[in-house]
Amino acid sequence: MKNVRHLSILLLLVLFAGPAARAAEAADPGWRRIELGGGRYALRYLPFSAAGEPAPPLVVFLHGSGSSPDAWKTILAPHAEEQGVVLLMPHAVSNIGFGPGDDLGTLEDSLAALALEIPTDPLRRYLSGFSSGGAFALYLAHESAGDWAAVLALGSPYRIVLRSGEPGYPMPTRLVYGDQDPNFTGGSYDAWREQLLRLGAPLEESILAGVGHGGYPASTFTGGFAFLLGKSRPVPPSPGLCVPNGTTLCLHGGRFAVTVTWTDFAGESGPGRVTPAQSREAGLFYFFSPDNWELQVKVLDGCGINQRFWVYAAASTNVGYTLLVRDLEAEREIAYQNPVGRVAVTVTDIGALATCP
Repeated sequence: MKNVRHLSILLLLVLFAGPAARAAEAADPGWRRIELGGGRYALRYLPFSAAGEPAPPLVVFLHGSGSSPDAWKTILAPHAEEQGVVLLMPHAVSNIGFGPGDDLGTLEDSLAALALEIPTDPLRRYLSGFSSGGAFALYLAHESAGDWAAVLALGSPYRIVLRSGEPGYPMPTRLVYGDQDPNFTGGSYDAWREQLLRLGAPLEESILAGVGHGGYPASTFTGGFAFLLGKSRPVPPSPGLCVPNGTTLCLHGGRFAVTVTWTDFAGESGPGRVTPAQSREAGLFYFFSPDNWELQVKVLDGCGINQRFWVYAAASTNVGYTLLVRDLEAEREIAYQNPVGRVAVTVTDIGALATCP
């Protein structure tokens, strides 16, 4: 359900792109408070340096516990102005920071309201935050799918991320801590680092000598914003091609969509999940744990040999599963089944799909 809500953010931005483009010319540079109803609000900053730009990049910044977006205005505005980036800073629902309330709903409403006024680059939208806001930013960036290009977190307490919401796009991440910060000395930094490396995230770290929980030098934000703006999401595939997500493996540039459904001995079933380990022709699925890969799948181009695409698959399990390989360009598909209780047999099907050009 969470990933569906996150996807709605991107859909809202796309749907509002037309009216937003017309309204952007009238958007006033500087700060504006966006009222969201129910006492909720967000602050947005449109740099004078980006006024009139067709689609500037966007940084969403989430404040820490006991604070507010207003406390960060004078800190962040000069860096946004210098680097031409729109800032959006929603207020947390709870005074103890991001996480306990419906902060995701507030973020979605903030993004929708901003899109009505200022169009931003859909491939250059970033999450950032401090303390509880940093932890929430890390959580959303890594568990959501298709929304963000990179994440910057400062002084973050630890929060568990169960799995990557988008294994096909390992999220570039920058962690910033002062070496006197209790969240650094108390183990949050080590826990985040271990977790992010397990998720396959490209990781940068900045440990500031003599700095506590906050009070960062200006260079922290100059470097942090430069890190974010140096990242961009890949251009989405053309309509009709495979769109990768947590349960769909896309091969050969999006021509082939591969999914798998498992069934265990208790009759429970579910989708196989894609791991970050993948290439143009092959990928891996796990069923129960990200650390326990179950199934490798390859789709090979044998058109020059026998005018077929070949399917190879190997699994180390006796759990039942159905593997489905779809050629979206030719609108053909082929399925392979392994019954519950049988040790999976290797698939070497060199006659799988007669869909060569």
